[in-house]
Amino acid sequence: MLTSEQSIVEFRADGAIPDRLTQSTHRHFLKYAEQMLSVYRNGIGQQCRWLHRQIESLFADEPDCPIRRIQAFCKLLDDKSTFRTDPEGAMPEKSLRDGGRHREKCDSL
Repeated sequence: MLTSEQSIVEFRADGAIPDRLTQSTHRHFLKYAEQMLSVYRNGIGQQCRWLHRQIESLFADEPDCPIRRIQAFCKLLDDKSTFRTDPEGAMPEKSLRDGGRHREKCDSL
């Protein structure tokens, strides 16, 4: 679930307009979705920060994808993934919710 910080809302005179992907405008995002899933599936053992950078690079040439949308994609992927701390114990134990996610390694999607 996205927090209000990750949501993208445009405020206009007639109210708040939430960011939405539409089939007519964003049909090509299906390809991005497949690529993002592949990054996470093939990124087992990689740090979360590395996974996020890979997702950001997928959208490097996409004009209709602000950084907040990319961050929201990463958050949704993280929520469905399993992470573990460094097995050698070099990194302190962190839970998925305590802000230490970037130091954890992806275990599965």
